[in-house]
Amino acid sequence: MAAQPDWGDLPTEFLLELGSALPPSAVRLPEQNQLGTHPLGARPRQRAATSTVTTLRYSQRGWIGEPSDGSMPNVAYPARLVEPPTLTRSIRILPEESARRTFQAGEVRLDNQDGLLDQVTGDWTMVGRPAILLRGPHREPFRAAYGEFDRMAELRITGAALSASGRVSIGLREAARDLAVPVTTPYAGTGGLEGDAGLKGQMRPMLYGAKRNLPAVTLLATQLVYQFSGRALSSITGVRDGGAVLAFAGNYASFPEMMTPSLPDSTYATCLAQGLIRLASPPARQVTADAVGAGAATHAGIALALLTGPGGLSGDRFDTASFTGTMPGGLAGFLFKGGTVEAALNEVTGSCASWWGSDRMGRIVAGRLFRPEAFPPDHALARWMLTGEPSEIEGTPPRWRQRVAYRVLGLVQSATDLTGVAAANPAAVSAYGTAQQIETAFDASVLASYPSATDPEPLVSGFDLAVDAQAEAAYLMSLHGVRRRRWRVPVGKWGAAINVGQSISVDHPRLAGRNWIVTGMDETGDAKTLTLWG
Repeated sequence: MAAQPDWGDLPTEFLLELGSALPPSAVRLPEQNQLGTHPLGARPRQRAATSTVTTLRYSQRGWIGEPSDGSMPNVAYPARLVEPPTLTRSIRILPEESARRTFQAGEVRLDNQDGLLDQVTGDWTMVGRPAILLRGPHREPFRAAYGEFDRMAELRITGAALSASGRVSIGLREAARDLAVPVTTPYAGTGGLEGDAGLKGQMRPMLYGAKRNLPAVTLLATQLVYQFSGRALSSITGVRDGGAVLAFAGNYASFPEMMTPSLPDSTYATCLAQGLIRLASPPARQVTADAVGAGAATHAGIALALLTGPGGLSGDRFDTASFTGTMPGGLAGFLFKGGTVEAALNEVTGSCASWWGSDRMGRIVAGRLFRPEAFPPDHALARWMLTGEPSEIEGTPPRWRQRVAYRVLGLVQSATDLTGVAAANPAAVSAYGTAQQIETAFDASVLASYPSATDPEPLVSGFDLAVDAQAEAAYLMSLHGVRRRRWRVPVGKWGAAINVGQSISVDHPRLAGRNWIVTGMDETGDAKTLTLWG
């Protein structure tokens, strides 16, 4: 399938839609959908202040919906966009690179020679609101229908600055930055579930999935109440005092119920709904346990729980299938003690060599690199679609070994941290003293063929089982244990339908005969350059 627009040789028009809210002022802007200029010295019309959300609409060449337009009849987009928008997209190639899909927009510049946009800066609360870029054909004398415009990107506004040259610069960022919100909440230190006074301001631990040897937070010291997670758990097992296993006395539906009964010596009770335990007697050493958070316990399931939980996103804001369909299965777990949802997603997706970010529609998506030779191409580029010659860029040598860490302990304890019984048990000392286990995939022939072949540091995964870590190591060797090359290919407007992460074929002597993964895309208007890996 060729990637090309459907309007032939017509010039391109770009539309820009900016979200804003009216300031707490009686003064409002002149109507933004009228093409006339504001008379010199005239005062804007006075209107009562409201909290109405406004959409400011602009274009590069001057677009207005025809009276018969089914979506935007008679709606004008004044010609204020000085130049086409610049967008940069990329995804990770190596597992040690950032898990974050890069989607950088920079800024767009609007013509303000007539001063009509002065109030867009300063008083207007634009930061964080959506900015939608659309691309379509420029037709004359009758304008193209609004439905002919494709969405290039949905971004977020970072600011609006007025320059001395008579331009307004609108800073833009990717929609994924909406997730720069706390992944957990602090204790208030007011007693009960808010903990003792000494916990005030400390962040609650939040467990997603399965984790071993978790350290307990002393929630209420005098009442011997401890917390492993501020969110519900499906199980708490193997509660230990300095490695010595305590006996289970029962689970209670609520915190008050757990506090009611007396407990036999050397036992504990749980309240899974609040991630709590209560001990029968004061512990001698650090209290630890193995636990599993409520809900899904795979990398994909945990990522989705972060989006809908602390991320606060509704289902239309992310693509579930992109997570569940690409990220590996297998029991996994993560404990978060602070930071943002954004950082937590970096950790979860990065630990299984996946990536995440926002797509052109502003939805949160995930993906994972695959062997380009394993699937047919999503797009085919003919030789005539290239607007310049491909150029090779420096890549990385193959790797001869790939290690994957799994079963990463919540707390590492040495023999001196354990009580007598556990400290005297070599198996216990090893189990609680080994921070992580390692699985390995290797190919000695790669080292023989490529003296510069690499042996990177282990990928620290969220996996709990060796079989899943071994599969991950083998997967990474299939990607990076062979010779790969990288190219930059200018494709102009013919790259409009291509997205990063897709597979393409290119009819060029240097690139033909194999498939390539699009790992990057730089575009300024219709000038597009793809970065290919394969």
